Amino acid sequence: MPLGSLQIPWNRKRRRLEHTIRAPYQPIGRVFLLVTSTPFNLTMSTLLIPPAFFGLSALVFLVAIQLPLEYRVRLSPLLFGSAYASLSASHYLDALPSVNTLWGLLTCIWILHAISILFIDKITIPRGAPPWTAAYKIWMNPRRQLDWDSIISRKQNTNSTSIAPFIIKRLFKAGTCCVLQFCIIGPSVYLNFSFTSHDFGRVQEIFIRRLIWSDYGPSITPREIQTRILLSVYWIWLTYLMLDVCHILLSVFFVIFRVDTPEEWQPLFGSVGEAYGVRRFWAKFWHQLTTPCCASSGRLVTRLLGFKPASSFEKCFIAFWTFFLSAIYHFVADWMAGEPCRPMNDLFFFLINFLVVTVEIFVASVWTRVSNVEIGRGKYSNASKRQKFAGFIWLLLFFFWSVPKWQYSKLQAMVERLEHSRQDLYL
Repeated sequence: MPLGSLQIPWNRKRRRLEHTIRAPYQPIGRVFLLVTSTPFNLTMSTLLIPPAFFGLSALVFLVAIQLPLEYRVRLSPLLFGSAYASLSASHYLDALPSVNTLWGLLTCIWILHAISILFIDKITIPRGAPPWTAAYKIWMNPRRQLDWDSIISRKQNTNSTSIAPFIIKRLFKAGTCCVLQFCIIGPSVYLNFSFTSHDFGRVQEIFIRRLIWSDYGPSITPREIQTRILLSVYWIWLTYLMLDVCHILLSVFFVIFRVDTPEEWQPLFGSVGEAYGVRRFWAKFWHQLTTPCCASSGRLVTRLLGFKPASSFEKCFIAFWTFFLSAIYHFVADWMAGEPCRPMNDLFFFLINFLVVTVEIFVASVWTRVSNVEIGRGKYSNASKRQKFAGFIWLLLFFFWSVPKWQYSKLQAMVERLEHSRQDLYL
């Protein structure tokens, strides 16, 4: 098969593009297709479709946040229709590795963020705040870390002496992470691990049962253990790399143009030294982009169910709801991006994390009552250091067991697709 035949034919690309631009955007889309009437222009222009629709959705949000609830409802079809169009077009970014899935995931978060702000919490711009500036701050801050006093008084510190160190530190961090991945970690993984689809088969997802009973499958090999250890932490590193570098580039852009101050761009991730345990991994280290909007929608559900506000049952349900929505995010993002999606695996991974977090909280509370010592306290005590070390080992063992059940079937589908494409090249 010639190499050129691997490219998607022009007519098929055009049909995919027309399918993405659905009503009520069909007239605009047809004009757009007429302007970009060559295969090269279409290839370049398709990369602009997801951000174009996302920009339209963001613009509608900036207007809607300044209006009463009635007008927000009237603008919601355009706001969420364009957001859905951006999400459904995320597969056009598949030429950029992992960007299509990342775009779909962030768009899912944006949709729930907009719903939470406009219709659940019904947040309005504070009196005295510059309307467009305040609208932008709300739109750009899903973690809701806003200093309204500084925004209203317009006394934010934007002098060059504070901006220069911020930019240098952030760019140095982004550059260091990219060098680590593309010059050290990535090449090392490529040289030491030559993965095939058989490495991620259904039987490879089973570990404890194969360790105890030999009839559950082939014996466990050192290579399989090495693969599990690698993937148990590699997904954390790749997610950290992509999200943190994007966050750094956005922060540098908006700080350089004096739209924001360095203080408004707090680090996206916490300290990895605080991630001793599954609960602390998600609460202290992992990003909190979804936490406010998930908590907001979760409280809405608990009100409908009649839970007492701020009760233990409500807190437990909100934690469950956050993990549940995270599973939905990942499934929808993979599906829309055209990547292998396994909804049951996503649900299993995030809900088993919720169960483990619940057990950790219960064990910690019992331990505190019995020993009268709070776990994690005593910065310089030997007991605290031992607890942290045990927590890191427990976190690694948990991901060693659970991540393959979450990711192996997806990785197998991706490797099989890559193997088939390589076979076609030699035909």
